[in-house]
Amino acid sequence: MNLALGIHFGPRIALVAATLQQPTERHQRVVAPLLRKDPHHASDAPTPRTTGEAITKAVQSVCEKLSDRPQSITLVLNDGVNPDWGIAAIDQYLSELRTALSQHIPSAVNRVEIRPQPVIHGALQNLVFLPTGTVNTAVDFDTQTWAIAAIGATSSDYLVVDKGALTKRRAVGGHTSAEKIATEIHSSVTHPEKLNGAFIVADPSLETAIRHVLPRVILPQAPEWAVAEGFCRYALFCAARQST
Repeated sequence: MNLALGIHFGPRIALVAATLQQPTERHQRVVAPLLRKDPHHASDAPTPRTTGEAITKAVQSVCEKLSDRPQSITLVLNDGVNPDWGIAAIDQYLSELRTALSQHIPSAVNRVEIRPQPVIHGALQNLVFLPTGTVNTAVDFDTQTWAIAAIGATSSDYLVVDKGALTKRRAVGGHTSAEKIATEIHSSVTHPEKLNGAFIVADPSLETAIRHVLPRVILPQAPEWAVAEGFCRYALFCAARQST
């Protein structure tokens, strides 16, 4: 059995799982209630270890409900685990998570694949949550790149996908300013009229910067479960491609 997992890191961690053998049957879990730091309770912020343990426990719970134990696990997630951890910490966290899943789910040892969803897929996915009947623009980010997907007001309009130049969002001690990212987005949109669309943004500082640089856009937030669902679908795609 091939298990596909989608995990979205936001204010909460949402996990959606499905198997390649029963792709329409979804299992949902809330892994952790709060991910972002509360400035007044910084000591309560989850660490890479506690977050990994919580995810492993949630995956174990899902596996207990399956008819067979998984022989492989494909996990797709966004890279926004916690900016305060830094690049090195995130790499270590993913390595520890892979090891933990392999240890607790022995049948899947050496078959645990963890990958981010490509930004192009994320941007296209985000279009689903935008109002219909308007010219819409959606944005998705990973550690170093961002992508824009734009669609016209009618179904006959063609789809435009534009990927931005490498943007170092994170480095030791901080990440690229939100203002710079917003300016790059503004300068890279091929058709200015598409700025009268909508961006889906999960980063409060980036949302503020985009509102300043692009005052006409609206910024709805995609539901965390829906994002995790999209990750799960991409994980199913990857698992199916590997099994053939």
